[in-house]
Parts: sequence; C-alpha cells; structure tokens
Amino acid sequence: MAEVTVLVRSAYSQLADMGFRYWGTWQSEEDTRERCAAGHCLVAEDGGRIVGTVTVKVSRDSGDPEWYFREGVWVVSQFAVRPSLQGTGLGSRLLAAAEAHAFSQGGTEVAIDTAEGAAHLIEYYAKRGYRHVGTVDWEGTNYVSVLMSKRLRPTLTTERLVLRELCTPDIAVFKSHWADEKFQALYPPGRMTPEFCEELFTKEIASLCAFPRTNFHWAICLDSSVIGGVRLTLERSGSGTLGYGLGTEHWGQGIATEAVREVVRYAFEELRLHRVQAWVFANNAASQRVLEKVGFSYEGVLREKVAWGDTRVDDKVFGLLRHEWTR
Repeated sequence: MAEVTVLVRSAYSQLADMGFRYWGTWQSEEDTRERCAAGHCLVAEDGGRIVGTVTVKVSRDSGDPEWYFREGVWVVSQFAVRPSLQGTGLGSRLLAAAEAHAFSQGGTEVAIDTAEGAAHLIEYYAKRGYRHVGTVDWEGTNYVSVLMSKRLRPTLTTERLVLRELCTPDIAVFKSHWADEKFQALYPPGRMTPEFCEELFTKEIASLCAFPRTNFHWAICLDSSVIGGVRLTLERSGSGTLGYGLGTEHWGQGIATEAVREVVRYAFEELRLHRVQAWVFANNAASQRVLEKVGFSYEGVLREKVAWGDTRVDDKVFGLLRHEWTR
C-alpha cells in the first residue's frame, strides 16, 4: 500500500502543478488501502516495481453521483501510471483490463470522472470511447469534474427505435423474417435457409461475449417488438463493416435508415472509427438508398462476384469517413 500511495501521488503531481486538487495528489496510505479494498484493484509491475494501478468497482458510496448508481455501471478510480511511463501505452492496457473485468461481471458501462480543466485527460478518455454524461462537484476538490462513461454492451435509442444487443430468443423472429418470399428475393436462391439462420445468429450471439469488442449486433425494436437487426464488425485499421436487415412489413418506413444512422453515429462518435463501409448486392436498390440517405458514397464494385442461380450479380461497396459524417 505504501508503494501504491507513492505511485499515485507521483502520477498526479503534474495535475497538482496545474492547480488541481485531486484526491490522488494528497491521499494517505490508509486512503489507498480503502480505495483498493472498495473494488477490483489491478497493479502493473516492471522489474519488481509497481508502475501503474487502477481500481474498478460498483459504486456503494452515498456521496457518488447518480450516474454511478445506474444498473450495470462500473466506476474506474485511482488510475495512475508512473510519470516516466506515461505515453507508452501502459495506461491504455490498465484501463482495458479494468473494462474487461467489468464486462466479465456483466457490466454494461464503465464510468470515470476528471477535472473540467484537464483537457488532455478528457481527450484521452474520449479517444477510448468515453462520452460526456454529466458533471459532479466533489467535496475536497477545487474543481468541477466531468463525468464520462463508455458503453460495454451498448443499447442505442432513436426517436422510434431501441437497438439492444441480440439474444437467443431473437433467432425465431429472424427465421420468420427470412421465410418471407420478398425477403428471400433479396438473396441468392437457396441461401437463406432456417438452418443457416440458426447457425449464423448462434455464432453472432456467442461473439458478443468476447472482449475487447470486435463485433456488435443489435436487434431493432419498435414498440418492444423485434423487427430487424443491424451489425457492426470492427477491423484493426479503424474501420467497421455494416450490415442490416428488416422484416418486410416494415419496409419503406425509414426504419432501416434511422437504425443505420444511429449505429454510424455510435461508430464515429463513441468508437472513434475512421471509416464505415457496407456491401450491397447490385439488385438491391432499396438498401443502396438507405446508405445514400445516411451519407455513404458509392466507391466501387466487384463485378459478377455473387452467384445468383444461373447468373451472377455485382457486389457494390459504399463508404463513409468520420470527417464526412453529419448527424
């Protein structure tokens, strides 16, 4: 505890020099012990020395802001890296480990707070998917804190829709969508079978348990009923590939556009992706219009890529860059 206390004070010394009275700038060894005991405390070691630490917990302190008491929210505290190792990626690894623990325990969000004037820290957390959700004025500090929170299992909302993560009961709904002749006509003959539906969505649901997240798949819900789905798959390059589908009774109502626009917002504003792309069969004009309404540009074609009965169909790619994105 003595070593962690020295580390925390050292790590926060730059903030003290900026005039911020963070708890970490003056905390005692007993404070450190209590903060570590309050949650899941991780330390990073280098050559036998403790060079970093972070604690992640479920809030139980009555003085915490309301956001910290929301169901599924875990809170990061006592996050510190030895000054000589700041900027090396160690902090990101510690923060990722804290997020992974919260995720493994069923957490849906991880929250953190920092001084309004600490612009470099606010940008650091924003780049890692944390968004501004409020403010708090802690007793004992000389600043107002910004509350930031990152979605681990994101539920997204629009004017009409709720996009929540896929679950096993949804498979039966998608099977019914796929059975519709108009839906079948959008895909190569014989591809969209009940067996393929079961296999595909079972794998998709299993992939949602992996952390760090590389796959997101939402059920599109209207008035509590599942009417379609939208998927976002991440790539190492800072890109994401989008896919979506909707039950035929809801075609032509702008629902797919609304859902895609919200997922694209999440991709650019929270995941901080550089690019989102989508592939569309050349004979699916309605799907192309959805992408164009959201702001995607047609970028090219793989000619006659897809076997379609006795003929072949082109596969078109559409793309959107973060700097082109407007809500």
